[in-house]
Amino acid sequence: MLRWNNIPRSSEVEIFFADVDVDQIMALASTRIAPSALKKVDENTLRVKVSDVSYIPIPGGRTRNIASLLTVRLPEGIRKGEHYTASVLQISGWSRTILGAFQLSIPISEAAILRPAEVRKLSVLRHIFESIPPTNRWFPVFERYIAHVADRTRSFGTDPDKVEPSPDGTGVRDKPSPLGCPQHWIASGLLAAILVTWGIFQVQVAAVLTSIAIVTWVATYCWYEYKCKPSWCSRLNTLLIGVGVAAAILGFLYLAGVTTSNLLSALAVSAISTGTMAIASWLLYCGKGCCSD
Repeated sequence: MLRWNNIPRSSEVEIFFADVDVDQIMALASTRIAPSALKKVDENTLRVKVSDVSYIPIPGGRTRNIASLLTVRLPEGIRKGEHYTASVLQISGWSRTILGAFQLSIPISEAAILRPAEVRKLSVLRHIFESIPPTNRWFPVFERYIAHVADRTRSFGTDPDKVEPSPDGTGVRDKPSPLGCPQHWIASGLLAAILVTWGIFQVQVAAVLTSIAIVTWVATYCWYEYKCKPSWCSRLNTLLIGVGVAAAILGFLYLAGVTTSNLLSALAVSAISTGTMAIASWLLYCGKGCCSD
């Protein structure tokens, strides 16, 4: 249910649903006695006529929330200082229980005042968008939202094409070090050293050295988390590089004829871990960034 409060009745409103068929919504709306205020734009987009209250029936049987985008275009004639609001409520069927709600707030001001915040928003959204894989249901929502924000930025007098992705909204892309975060490579190297130490020394010596190396690696990894603030994909790649290097070194030693009681065990663990993490990295689209749904 949408309560339009003081939104001008001549406003244009559209709702984009990433994973809901608009035909299903229109079919449910046709069962209501009151005239429908809904109009299909395309298979995922609905146009809503602004009145006092609008009802949008959502198909049941869903197990997760709906990825969608609400767009309100105000008419000509609005003035600085005006403030428009609308309330959106999700109501459960016959019980009429409110499951969730939020309020849309639209303050009206001058372009010079609104421009800095809009540029920051566009920069941060583009940074987030880089980590969303195309198969994620929020991908088309973010794509449309960023296009809307870019249009607003342009109307405020800033070329959106010059606003680069940035986590802090500066509009300038960070220039990373050619080697990335140094702690990432240190953590990977120590992990490889742990596995190689386990493989090439006898049990008693390996137990002592490996224990020392594990303590050192844990401290280094905490340092890595603090300094680099890695994403899940970066964490996975750190581990993948460590076990991959260890598997390569241990494999070379095995082919060179080195024999210890732990070599084959360490080699097997390293090789299996490398394969498993490589598959996980591929499934999470870590080559293009990752994002949880």
